Amino acid sequence: MVSKTIDLGPNPSVNAKVNRLRKTGLYQIRKQRRYIMKLLFNPMAMYSLPRMKTWAILFITGIIIGIVAYDFITPILTPIFKATFKTVGGTSLAEMNPGIAILVIFARNAFIALLCILTARLTFGIYPGFVVIFNGLIIGYVGTLLVSSNTMSALQVFGGIAPHGVFELFGIFLACAIGFQKVPLKEKLKYSSLVWVTLLIAAITESTITMMIVASY
Repeated sequence: MVSKTIDLGPNPSVNAKVNRLRKTGLYQIRKQRRYIMKLLFNPMAMYSLPRMKTWAILFITGIIIGIVAYDFITPILTPIFKATFKTVGGTSLAEMNPGIAILVIFARNAFIALLCILTARLTFGIYPGFVVIFNGLIIGYVGTLLVSSNTMSALQVFGGIAPHGVFELFGIFLACAIGFQKVPLKEKLKYSSLVWVTLLIAAITESTITMMIVASY
């Protein structure tokens, strides 16, 4: 079998280097790596990155509301929490098989992100805005509840959220920003790879690192 060569012009050293890479398989590996990078950091994703700040501001607003209005919203959220706990039967992610936990967390967040992409323009930003504000409100409320009851310190609450929260919020904010772009829905879904990758990283982090941190308290 005769190996193919690549003619890159008069520079024999460059030509020889590329052909060596191709023979060892490194050329294809690097080519695939460049393809993956272009797929993740495509023009739409890069264009949407600076527009994530709007959704981040709404999220922070939700956290502030959850803290400041703690006494007011307690009668509203307590029945919701009790109903949710009763529905899931008290099963926690810590009790699940790590692989199952990853799938459950990823599926939940991916579904929310998909809805944000699908409805951002249709609802004039109302649905994704509600999602990020409500999630911020829940975090602010639960954090205040844990700290005020001396269950956890503020630092422990932060440690239980930050490891996976960075990736999870990035994915959700990016989904909101992509969904709000004035482009066909098919294009939004095609170039949203970075959303799903970061949410998968968040799910893996939450079911491993976050669980270990919380278990150590």
